[in-house]
Amino acid sequence: MFGPECCIIIFMSSSIKLKACAKLNLRLEVLGKRPDGYHDLWSVFHLVTLCDELEFQPLENGRIVLSCNDGHLPVNEKNLAVKAARLLQRSFGSKEKGGSQDDWLPGAKITLTKNIPVGAGLGGGSSDAAAALQGLAELWGLELSGPEFHDLALELGSDVPFFLTGGTALVTGRGENIKPLDWKQTCHFVIVYPGFGVSTAWAYKNLKIPLTKGPGFSKIINYDLSLGPDHGWWSGFLHNDLEKAVIPSHPQIDQIKQRLVQSGALGALMSGSGSSVFGIFPNAEAARQAASDLKKTWPCCFYASSRKS
Repeated sequence: MFGPECCIIIFMSSSIKLKACAKLNLRLEVLGKRPDGYHDLWSVFHLVTLCDELEFQPLENGRIVLSCNDGHLPVNEKNLAVKAARLLQRSFGSKEKGGSQDDWLPGAKITLTKNIPVGAGLGGGSSDAAAALQGLAELWGLELSGPEFHDLALELGSDVPFFLTGGTALVTGRGENIKPLDWKQTCHFVIVYPGFGVSTAWAYKNLKIPLTKGPGFSKIINYDLSLGPDHGWWSGFLHNDLEKAVIPSHPQIDQIKQRLVQSGALGALMSGSGSSVFGIFPNAEAARQAASDLKKTWPCCFYASSRKS
């Protein structure tokens, strides 16, 4: 993944393959609603190894053709990967050839292999969009700076900028402010998708925010992030304000949290607006065993570890 401030100079290629990884919200606080309709967040995003896969190949005449192994996903302009392609075309398409728009815009065939559940609070669509920006810029030989990538990503969605840098980051505002954290340890997770999605808009609409709300862990940087999860600070650190809005209507999420702890998790939490729940385990062996056991009840269950970029 590209760093946020680097200058990116990329050359033409005939085929580009990228992985688009999921994120977990290790902590998510909703501070209030903004005048623009978004919410101010204070969240710790953590990239993990559960990934979608995207391949980009050139097409002529500005055509964008998306194919996907998940038949439930739209493959038209409603898909964020297609939106990313169109945004790049509008912003950076060369008009040197003249003629109609379709004569000079680059095109692409995008093949998307979905492994990240949809509507699960794992940022799969946003990660796909970030990968599309990067992959198509490389395919089309565009020269974009880090800030240009960031601005395009934010136009596509609040979570998209984070996926340009990955790793672990403190994310504030509506997602535009990203402060990378020096997260030293590799963590091991079990992620359970209960089989239904949760609308992000619905979750925020149902959240009641106190008037005096402020970030409860604004001194997160004081945490010794070199310490592994076995030091016991996870129970006080893991928190998601949106659980209060989502769990009353979806009690299965709380049941999964309890099962994860019973299976050896040091802590468990709903990610984002749900519906996925993750547990953090002391080591890979414990996590893999728990994932194997939980699959018997929830087939869409994954082992994942930290991904630095």
